[in-house]
Amino acid sequence: MSAARHRRVTELFLGACERAGAARDVWLAQECGADAALRREVEELLAVDADGVPILEGPALVAAAAPPEGGPALDLAPLAERRYEVRGELARGGMGAILRVNDPALRRELAMKVSLSQLGEARGAGSSGSAGLARFVAEAQITAQLDHPGIVPVHELGLDPEGRVYFTMKLVQGRELGEVLRHAHAGAQGWTRVRALGILRRVCEAMAYAHDKGVVHRDLKPSNVMVGEYGEVYVMDWGVARAGGAGALAPVTTSRDVGAGDESALHTRQGAIVGSPHAMPPEQARGEPVGPPADVYAVGAMLYRLLAGRRPYEEQGESATASVVLARILRGPPRPLRQLAPEAPAELVAIAERAMAAEPAGRYTSMRALADDLGAYLEGRVVRAHRTGAVAELQKWVARNRLAAAALGATVLAIVAGLAWSRRIEATSRHELDLGADYYRARVVSESAAEPWPATPAQVPVFEDWLRRAEALLARRAEHAGRLRRLEARPSADPSEVERQRALLGYLDALEGGADGTGGVLAAVRARRDFALTIEERSRSGPEVAARWREACAAIAGHPAYAGLALAPQLGLVPLGADPSSGLWEFAHLESGEPARRGADGRLVLQPETGLVLVLLPGGVFAMGSTPRAGQPNHDPHSTQNEWPVHDVTLAPFFLAKHEMTQAQWERCVGRNPSKWRPGADPGLTPLNPVEQVSFHDCERALALLGLVLPTEARWEYACRAASDTPFACPSEDLGLFANLADQSYRNGFTGAFDVDAFTDGFAYHAPVGSLEPNEFGLHDMHGNVMEWTLDCYGSYLNARRPGDGLSLGPQGPDAEWWSPDYRVGRGGPFDFPARYARSSHRVNISPGLINHGLGVRPAREIEAEAGG
Repeated sequence: MSAARHRRVTELFLGACERAGAARDVWLAQECGADAALRREVEELLAVDADGVPILEGPALVAAAAPPEGGPALDLAPLAERRYEVRGELARGGMGAILRVNDPALRRELAMKVSLSQLGEARGAGSSGSAGLARFVAEAQITAQLDHPGIVPVHELGLDPEGRVYFTMKLVQGRELGEVLRHAHAGAQGWTRVRALGILRRVCEAMAYAHDKGVVHRDLKPSNVMVGEYGEVYVMDWGVARAGGAGALAPVTTSRDVGAGDESALHTRQGAIVGSPHAMPPEQARGEPVGPPADVYAVGAMLYRLLAGRRPYEEQGESATASVVLARILRGPPRPLRQLAPEAPAELVAIAERAMAAEPAGRYTSMRALADDLGAYLEGRVVRAHRTGAVAELQKWVARNRLAAAALGATVLAIVAGLAWSRRIEATSRHELDLGADYYRARVVSESAAEPWPATPAQVPVFEDWLRRAEALLARRAEHAGRLRRLEARPSADPSEVERQRALLGYLDALEGGADGTGGVLAAVRARRDFALTIEERSRSGPEVAARWREACAAIAGHPAYAGLALAPQLGLVPLGADPSSGLWEFAHLESGEPARRGADGRLVLQPETGLVLVLLPGGVFAMGSTPRAGQPNHDPHSTQNEWPVHDVTLAPFFLAKHEMTQAQWERCVGRNPSKWRPGADPGLTPLNPVEQVSFHDCERALALLGLVLPTEARWEYACRAASDTPFACPSEDLGLFANLADQSYRNGFTGAFDVDAFTDGFAYHAPVGSLEPNEFGLHDMHGNVMEWTLDCYGSYLNARRPGDGLSLGPQGPDAEWWSPDYRVGRGGPFDFPARYARSSHRVNISPGLINHGLGVRPAREIEAEAGG
C-alpha cells in the first residue's frame, strides 16, 4: 500500500470511529464512492468486538491520521508546531509507551502516551497496533472523565505535527505498588503492613468513584498503581477499561459508544479475555463479561500478595506464564492464605478471602464495602468479613478505649464477655508461651540464611552464630512434632494454632534437608562457613597460588594497557593468565565454581561446574553515548535522545565477567534456576546458557553473596565498546559471528517471528556463553544473548557521575536533568530483539522488579587496594 493510500485509509478509519450503525455506512459510502477496494480496506480495520473496539488482525496501523475532508476526525487538529520536548521513555506496556516530555510554555514536565504502533514498534497481534487507535482514544477519554485525586488527570488529547495521536497527563514520580507490597511484606525500606494497607484503601476509594461513574478497570494490578514520594496514590492505565455501566454519578462516555439502546456496547464479545491473569477472577479467565466485582477481586489479589509475599497462583520465586496462570485459575482457588501466611491477622485473611471469592456474588458488594473493612481493621473496629455481633464490637471497643474500659471494671467485662473472654485470653497466652518463641526464632533463622553475607574470613563469626541458633532449634524438632500430633488429634484445637505448628516444622524441615542431612539450608550455610575458613589459603596464601599471584602482579605492572597498575592479590580470585587474543589478564572466581581451564589454543574450556571468569579491565577515558550526526565521534544512525550527548568518562580499573552468568553458576549460588529457557525446555539448552528471569533485586542479593556487584552503566558501555566508536564493537557485516540476536535462526525456531535481521548466528534461543566470538577485550555476548542489568538509575547523561566507576549520581544542583530513581538501566540486546537494540549505546529503562526471559546479568567486582579479609 502506498503512503498516500495508507494515510487515506487511516483518515477514513478515524472518521468511522466517530460514527456507528447506519450513519457509519452512509458516511463511508459517500467518502469511498466507487472505490470498493478502499471501503473494503477500511471495513477490515473496523471489524469490532461488542465493545465497539476494532480488532486489527492484519498489519499494525502505523500512523494516525489527519482529519478527513468535511470535518475533523475525533475533533482533533494537528499542532502547527511541536509543543512538547521529548526527554526520554519512562515505561511501556502492551498498548503504548509513556514518554517524559517537557511543556516549555508552562515550564512543567508531563507524561505523554503514544501507541507502540505509532512509534513503529508494534510487535504482533497483541501489540498496541492490533488493539487499535479506537481503544487508545477511549483510554484517554475515560481517564479524562474520572476526576478523582486517586486517578491520574489527563490534560490533552491531540495530534502532533506528524499527525500522530497522543495524550498527555500528570507525570507521576514514585514507585509501583508491587514494589511497595514486596517491601511491606519484608518490612524493608520503612514500609510496614499498616502503611501498605492504607495504600490499598485509597485504591478502593478511587475505584469506588470509577464504578459510580460506570467504569470497570478490568486490569487492576500492582503495576498499574503508582505510589508517589509524598503519599500520592494513582490508579493508572485504563486501556482495557469498560465504560457505559450504570452508576450513581453521571456515566463516562467515549467516542466508541454504539448508542444508548445497544446493550452489547457494554460488554466485550463472549470468549475474549482481557486483562492480566495474575489479578483476574475466574469469570474473566473464562472470557465472560465482567463488572465491578472483577476489580474487587483484583484488590483482594493485591492484599493476598501483601500477606503471602507472592502473587496468587504462583509458587515462591516462580514467574508463571499467562497461560499457566489461566489454567490454574480455571482449576480452582489459589493456595489458602492460612497455609502461606499463618502469622497474618485473621481479619486480613478474611478480607482477602471474601474479596477473592470464586463467585462474584460471594465478594464484597462494592468497593466501598471493601474500603470500609480495610478501614475498620486499620482503626481497630470490627471487620465485617471476619465476624460481627455484640461481643466482637465490645472487644474492639475495649482495644480502642483501654482507659475507659479499665474504669468500667471487671464487673462489666464479666457481664458482657463472661467466661468466654477469659478463656480466649488464657488460650492466647498459652499459645504464645508454647509455640510463639520457637516459631518466630525458626522464621528469623530461615529468612536470615539468605542475607548477603560474603563468604570471607571476616564473616566467620556471623556464620557460627547462625549455625548455633539453627542447631538449637533442630534439637527440639521431635518435641514440636509430638505437639503437632497432639493438636491434630484434638477436635477443639484452634486451626490457626495447628497451621502455625505445621509452619514451624516446615521451617525445621527446610533447615535440616534430606534424611542424610544434605540439601538443607543448614548444610548450605555450613558449606559457606567452611569456604570462608579456607578461602584465604586457597586464593592468596597457599604456596602455589601465591607464586601465581607474584607472576600475575609483576606482569600486570609491566603491561602497557594497565599503565603500571600495582595489583595486590585478591581474596577469592586465582590468576588464569592473559587471554591469548586480548592480552588482558583473567581470573577464576572460586566461590561461583571450579576454575576454568585453558585448551591447547589458549582459549578457556567451560563446563557446567566452571565458575565465573573475571577480566581485569584497565579503565581510562572513553567517550560514552552516541550521536546521529555523521562525522562525529560515536556516530550512530539509530541514536536516540536518551543516548545524548557523547561525553568523556574516566574509569578506574575493575573486574568484569568474561561471560554472562550461567544458569549453573546462579543455581550453585541461589539454590534454584529461575530461567524460562533452561535444560530440558529445548535440546539446544544447557546449564551453560545464561541465567534469565532474574530481577534487579535478585541480582543485587545473589552477587552480594559472592562478593560481586552489578556493573555501572559507564563500565558496561566501556567494556562493550572495547575502544571502538562504532555502533557495534565489530564490523556490522560480521555481527552474526559475535552476537546472538533476532536473526534467521530465531525466525526458524519461533514460527511466525518477525522484525528479524538478515544474518544467521546459529541460535534460536540464547546460546551457551562463549559460543560466539569475543570483542577486543575478550568479552563474549556484549551485543546479544540476554540484556544485562546495570547498577544505574535511569537518567540524563547531563547529570553528574561518581569518580572511579562512573555511576550516575542523579540531579545535582539547579541544572539537573531528568531522573527516574525507580527505574534501572538495561544494556545489550536480548536474543529475541533485532540488532538495533544491541548497539553499544542503546539503553532502556526497566522496573527493578521485572523478570523476563531475555534479561540476565554480567557480574563485576571492585579491586581490593590492599590484601585483607
